[in-house]
Amino acid sequence: MARSPGFSALLAGDIEADAQRVLADGVPPVQVLKVPHHGSRSQDARFLAAARASIALISVGRDNDYGHPSPATLDLLRRLHVRIHRTDREGDIAVIRTSTGIATVPRR
Repeated sequence: MARSPGFSALLAGDIEADAQRVLADGVPPVQVLKVPHHGSRSQDARFLAAARASIALISVGRDNDYGHPSPATLDLLRRLHVRIHRTDREGDIAVIRTSTGIATVPRR
């Protein structure tokens, strides 16, 4: 978890679906979710939904051999109405506070 006035993020690292299931009931709502394991298929829908993030960041290399991010994970995030940002398409992604909330600034 990362928190500061007007900002919160859950940096989920490479946590797999089994651990996500265990933690799902205790996930605090955040503004930004760093999607676990490069957006792999191994995601727990309850965990992602519990975060209630408005922005999902997926750190993933372009043309990776693993097929990340998974289309199933992307579909799940879309159904949760989360704005998806991916480093393979946008490069570095900064999250900034604005007068109306938070915004992302990609840098290719």
